[in-house]
Amino acid sequence: MAYRRTIKNYSSYKRKSRLWVPIIFIVIFLAVIFFPKPSQDTDSVSSESTQIVEINKTSLLTIIKEKILGTESKDETELLGEINEYLETTPGTYGLYVHELGTDKSFGINEEMSFPAASTVKIPLLMSLYKDIYEGKVSKDTVMTYTINDEETGTGSIQYTSFGTRWTVSEIAKRMMKQSDNVAKNMIFRLVGYRRAQEYITGLGVKGVDMSLENKTTSKDSGTLLKLIYENKTVDKELSDEMLELMVKTDFEKRLPRYLEGVKVSHKIGTWAGAISDTGIVFLEGRPYTISVYSEGIQSVDEAEKVIGTISKKVYDYEKSKKKGKFGF
Repeated sequence: MAYRRTIKNYSSYKRKSRLWVPIIFIVIFLAVIFFPKPSQDTDSVSSESTQIVEINKTSLLTIIKEKILGTESKDETELLGEINEYLETTPGTYGLYVHELGTDKSFGINEEMSFPAASTVKIPLLMSLYKDIYEGKVSKDTVMTYTINDEETGTGSIQYTSFGTRWTVSEIAKRMMKQSDNVAKNMIFRLVGYRRAQEYITGLGVKGVDMSLENKTTSKDSGTLLKLIYENKTVDKELSDEMLELMVKTDFEKRLPRYLEGVKVSHKIGTWAGAISDTGIVFLEGRPYTISVYSEGIQSVDEAEKVIGTISKKVYDYEKSKKKGKFGF
């Protein structure tokens, strides 16, 4: 038993010793740069040499800060300033809201400004449907018939089928979120009732979401809805997870997920005349967050999608940089 304790203590000692190696290296490196070997004529050190030493000091400190200690390269104010500066070069008005899940931390730009919700209204509609499923008022296996009153052009595939075709609630919900199917949206509105859906969402304390023909929302309210789903505040975890999965790998991945290769993003886009949006949850490992970007006064859909993708990447890089450094400092 004593032998095992000795081995354990020795292993712990080795690990601690290894931790000091890079620190010792840094100290030596700093000594070399900060205290260079003096020449025989100390007065002959040129200003150019002094500048080189100063540059090396700055470079080394930057490396220590960002690479070794893992310290944030920018704070929230700098991030928002950078995004604002970027938005000044683009047409239109944008709203941004970010909430770091599991914390009280949030920030944004024009986050309480009202924007056209467009198809992001399908998120509160889905929440209303799943509330009814959770309460046993509706079954996912319930079959609905596509009628002429459900018809609507735009996105989605049900419009290309014949009136009278039959669909389960589960399939309708899937098409509404994955394809942003407008016919599916109308069928679910018919099932749960517009007024009941609106009252339910307002009752959650999210008062800026208007599901009527006005079809308005704010970046903050949109993010709050996603937060409620993530925290299982409306239905149980199984159904909450199912809702979020319906928003992964959709037919529209050119906005929030655009530059986030390999990162899971549950999101829903909205497209209206001059108004392009996307709202979702980015599942950054150990630090998931909601992000909602809305706009109006847009001249080009393609350009607006790139703008949303760029904002998303800036926020992602910021959130990722907040992880602890290599040595846990």
